[in-house]
Amino acid sequence: MEKGGGHSNPKVVGVKGMFESALEIKALSKEDNPKDMVEKASISAKESKDKVLSSKKGNASIALGEVPSLVRDIRESAKKIDESLKLLIASGYDASYPLSDNMKIGIGRICLLDKILEAVMPKINDSDNDNFDDNICEKIKKVVDEFNKNEKDEYSCSIMSLNSYPKTKGKDLVKKCINELMKDVEKYLGDVKGNGNGVCGELLQGAKSASGQFGESLKLLSEAASAIAEACKRLAYGIL
Repeated sequence: MEKGGGHSNPKVVGVKGMFESALEIKALSKEDNPKDMVEKASISAKESKDKVLSSKKGNASIALGEVPSLVRDIRESAKKIDESLKLLIASGYDASYPLSDNMKIGIGRICLLDKILEAVMPKINDSDNDNFDDNICEKIKKVVDEFNKNEKDEYSCSIMSLNSYPKTKGKDLVKKCINELMKDVEKYLGDVKGNGNGVCGELLQGAKSASGQFGESLKLLSEAASAIAEACKRLAYGIL
């Protein structure tokens, strides 16, 4: 899947970051403890990953009906990583724009999938026929259009799976969207190619060069991002 603006890979050059307003960071409470928030984010991410793994019994696939709750868990865990990173920045850590952008794009894709599932699952749950509703494609397009309307061009999203309609529709089209968006999240939050370009890799690189004040926290957040990326990978390829 290609993101708006022609970028299809995790950012490796500086562009507008997700922290567009210094007020966003300054608004974080001085009472927030970075170490505590990082630890909570780490625990949450690992729990989200475990829920996805436990949903897949043996070689069996994950039931489509279980996906919305799993995606919501992943969304909340990813947001905790994001909030922890912002708090580290508020505490003096100098994050790169690529790291910030990759985080925003990854979370955006998770939230988009969450909204898509919220729109289409009631119809799917009410039907016993895989070809039940030719309007599923339109429902997905409407959610994507609304998402893009609220995002800047560099953060917009184009779901290539929609091009397979009407050959692919109903549940199969929803599964394709899950596969596409979750692979995208894995790419931006993980370190798929092992070159340090995704959030996980960038945080790990930062942990190696950061002072003791930030090193351990960045390492934990790197592991948390890796857990979310793994959960998304399993969802991408494991839906029944």
